[in-house]
Amino acid sequence: MNGSERKKRHQGRTTARQFPPLNATTKAEVIDLNGLGDENREPGELVDITYRDIQRKGPALPATPDQLAEFYKQNNRSRGGPKCCLAPGCSRGAKDIIKAHSISAAKILSQLAIDGKIWAPHHAAEVGDSGEFLLSSPFKLVGITQASIFLGLCAEHDHALFNIIDDNDVDTDNMEYLFKLAYRAILREVHAQLGSLQSVQGKPLPVIETDIGYIDIFSFKIQVAESILKYKEEIDKMLSAGQWDGLKHEFKFLDRSTPTVAAAALVSLDDVDREDQSMAVYSILPTSEGIIAIFSATETDFPAMNRYLDRHLSAPVKSRRFKNELSKIILRDTYNFVISPKLWDKLSQSRQNQIIDYFLISKPDFPAQHYPSKGLCLFLDT
Repeated sequence: MNGSERKKRHQGRTTARQFPPLNATTKAEVIDLNGLGDENREPGELVDITYRDIQRKGPALPATPDQLAEFYKQNNRSRGGPKCCLAPGCSRGAKDIIKAHSISAAKILSQLAIDGKIWAPHHAAEVGDSGEFLLSSPFKLVGITQASIFLGLCAEHDHALFNIIDDNDVDTDNMEYLFKLAYRAILREVHAQLGSLQSVQGKPLPVIETDIGYIDIFSFKIQVAESILKYKEEIDKMLSAGQWDGLKHEFKFLDRSTPTVAAAALVSLDDVDREDQSMAVYSILPTSEGIIAIFSATETDFPAMNRYLDRHLSAPVKSRRFKNELSKIILRDTYNFVISPKLWDKLSQSRQNQIIDYFLISKPDFPAQHYPSKGLCLFLDT
């Protein structure tokens, strides 16, 4: 599910109701990427359409590297997002917001770092003068204090909510630990969605016009953010009630795997449950014995999550195919992951380029489902 406003704030916090109603009219720029548009309209023409017209009516269209290069060139921007505490009931302003980790620095990132450094995505993908990707740009070697951070919590709530994660090793028997592990990823994704929408608000919206209607890269994010905020409200109620068993979990353990990667993400399950907008959270974490993948969902969404796992991760956990598919999920669905220099620095340039290509091309808006898995594996056996 690659990550991304509004304005009702508890000093920065917003709700879905501030989005334009679905019958509001917006200016949309026609970008005919696939030669399927109305022959009476010219690419670049601004047309009046409503948000209701802008719906995902089928699989996303295939995108070539050149098309995506243009997309990133037009939208090369920082995704820092608004400074706001997303903890329920918090009214602190921007001056109280900290750089909070969405993956524990003390317990997780430190295991992956070498000399305090780790590889992490940075969100402004660079494009050359001729429209080509600068393949070295999407990942950056950063200190662990700068990895997996977001501006979505005040210091008080960061500590009060997540000290159980930052002060303890991974504990799959502790329901509060598992709940808050997922909740942290949810907060990070909410903040990313708000930042993504904020960065394009008030601009003409690029639209792909096809024979099945309009598919808009940006205003689709409005619908995504609305559903994520609604999901957060449901999880907030569980948090306030201490209902730690409100989320159910599945575990995949890669024993004897070198700690090479960590990730945390809220993902849509629309490839197995398009109608109900089901969601799940995954955390990929190194442990003393290997790497564990934790998948979490509400009781309502749990069946859809299991269908998702059956579709994407049905291979035996120890198999190369399982590790390849899990690597594809990480690279496709989130920016919130880190790679250890123990792995990245040992890869050949061609292997690095394969991973970077897939990371750039296969986002939830542009899934590269048939991209070859070979060369994408982010896991090493000890």
